[in-house]
Amino acid sequence: PEELVSRTSGVVSSVWISPGDAVKSGERIISVNGVQITAFGQDVPLYRPLSRGDRGTDVIALRRFLSEQGLLESSGETERFDWTVAEAVRKYQLRVGAPVDGVFLPEYVMFLPRGFTLADTVEVRVGDLISSGEVVASAPPSVVEARFLPGAEGDVINDFGSEPLVFSVDDRRVP
Repeated sequence: PEELVSRTSGVVSSVWISPGDAVKSGERIISVNGVQITAFGQDVPLYRPLSRGDRGTDVIALRRFLSEQGLLESSGETERFDWTVAEAVRKYQLRVGAPVDGVFLPEYVMFLPRGFTLADTVEVRVGDLISSGEVVASAPPSVVEARFLPGAEGDVINDFGSEPLVFSVDDRRVP
């Protein structure tokens, strides 16, 4: 299954997702110690604190994320963390209740895997003590590919007539 994993430790102060909820980049997931943790749906997860002067593909991902949040004017695909990004980070920190210093910590977000669309289970509740690396929510595994292959000689594929053919995997059904 796909999982949303905590990057921070502390007491869960809010939970905004429930089983069955669609989860999108930028949406609130939980708050820990009063700081809102947001879904981060970019190609590259954040793995280090980012501050002015940093460069890399993670900076490009952060810039995209901040732009999607309406905090940074789209500025192309530059990999430089400049003063405009630092200002957008300050606005983000103010929005989520984090200390305002212009340094973006990976703990502010949860990486949203590509296959994660609906929360199947939510593992935390308000008041729970959470640790870094703990699963917060999971989604059922997604089927990447399914093929119908010819069977052994003599196998018969029945005529389904006008009835629809439905492919089932666990409890998921695809017409």
